[in-house]
Amino acid sequence: MLASKLRNKEFDEWVNNELSGYKNKNQLPNYRILEKVEIRGHFSGAFGSGLQNAHIPPSCLNKDIRESLTSVYLLSGISVYEQLLYNDEGNFHEAIPSDFLVYFGDKIHENMTCMSAWKDIPGALLLD
Repeated sequence: MLASKLRNKEFDEWVNNELSGYKNKNQLPNYRILEKVEIRGHFSGAFGSGLQNAHIPPSCLNKDIRESLTSVYLLSGISVYEQLLYNDEGNFHEAIPSDFLVYFGDKIHENMTCMSAWKDIPGALLLD
């Protein structure tokens, strides 16, 4: 209502984007871009060996994909993140598409293959 009463188009657009979500990452304000988030995954190895929730060092990733896998772009409306914070004990995850695992899945932990991976996003980053 305030944006409408002020007749400020930029303010009105910002409020609408915050409530409804942004259409693409180029529109995002800096506070909606999280960089250098931790990557974790589940790994499987020979004879039933494996690692669960294991850290994936960014240095294991090809530099061409490193930024996209260690950055999070918060495009959704604010209510989505509010619900995630309340429902997931303060943390949430963004899955890394399985296509990426083809490129780096066997290059992280010796004699193991990454079966699934995700960006581990502490909810505290949203509260800063």
